[in-house]
Amino acid sequence: MNKTGSDIVSISLKYLRHLISSAHRNGYGVHSPFLYDLVRNVIFNKVGLKVPVEILQWHRRMRSVSDRLVIHDHGAGSRITSGAGRKVATMVKHASVSESQGALLYRICSWYRPGLVIEFGTGLGISTGYLAAGSGSARVLTVEGSPEKHVYAIGQFPDNLSEKVEFLQGRFADLLEMMAGRAGERTIVFIDGDHRYGPTIEKVDRFLNINLAEILFVLDDIHWSDEMEEAWKYCCDHPLIDVSIDLFRLGILIKRPGIAKQHLKVNF
Repeated sequence: MNKTGSDIVSISLKYLRHLISSAHRNGYGVHSPFLYDLVRNVIFNKVGLKVPVEILQWHRRMRSVSDRLVIHDHGAGSRITSGAGRKVATMVKHASVSESQGALLYRICSWYRPGLVIEFGTGLGISTGYLAAGSGSARVLTVEGSPEKHVYAIGQFPDNLSEKVEFLQGRFADLLEMMAGRAGERTIVFIDGDHRYGPTIEKVDRFLNINLAEILFVLDDIHWSDEMEEAWKYCCDHPLIDVSIDLFRLGILIKRPGIAKQHLKVNF
């Protein structure tokens, strides 16, 4: 399997195929009330839930920061921001979630009302901010492999959210057992930062093996490479996953009692 990201042409072709095969716009054709609510009111935001303006303003400011960081990555790296010296603004624009993707993370947290949010891949803290803003009283546990990104994320994180976030630094594999041990019912696990088959399915398997009645995963860059597409397929086919939703860049996996196994492709 290819361990590097697909080129732009390949990604474009994959996206075209995704558009052609997508359905369920605004929730049409989804019979489960739970999933209809998720697709219509969370993914397509028919209820008009808005991200707090201070989070959007902070995200936009980060897109113009001229600082440079020397980065040491442990995962598959970046297709855009490769090289040791990287500009913060470039990383925010190309390696962090966009405003629409961040808003979706915010809405998922607001709707799901998690007991805990776990994030693999803090990066510069952009996705962490959206997760923390939407998670209500739940704590956010986030880990970053790069010491440089870890320090920078803590330093620039919004003050009003910092108390509810626990920032960890280290290799994901070294911290996986501890983080899985913190999980409880209605945990959200956001997996980013290591776009490889083995580490991706290892995380999903570990949390599913806790035998929680319900858990929700969000996977980033599920079509980033052939390797990530294989990881996504493995997760969709997993006997303990009841629902998988392919949004092209993001993928949602849900284990939930009393719901029939199904896979949705949605043009988000």
